Amino acid sequence: MDVDLIFILLFIFFYFNAVLLFYLFIYFIYFDLLVLPVLYLLMTLLSYVLLVVC
Repeated sequence: MDVDLIFILLFIFFYFNAVLLFYLFIYFIYFDLLVLPVLYLLMTLLSYVLLVVC
């Protein structure tokens, strides 16, 4: 009885961890796809402004 309960708790624990990691993975992929191009454009604009000013 106790061993079955421990296995069930471990299964639930690992299952939720896997789901959480999966959602974090998707979140970071979307974050990279959305934010990195914007940061790249901002950096290029800043470099152009610095070149024009200097």
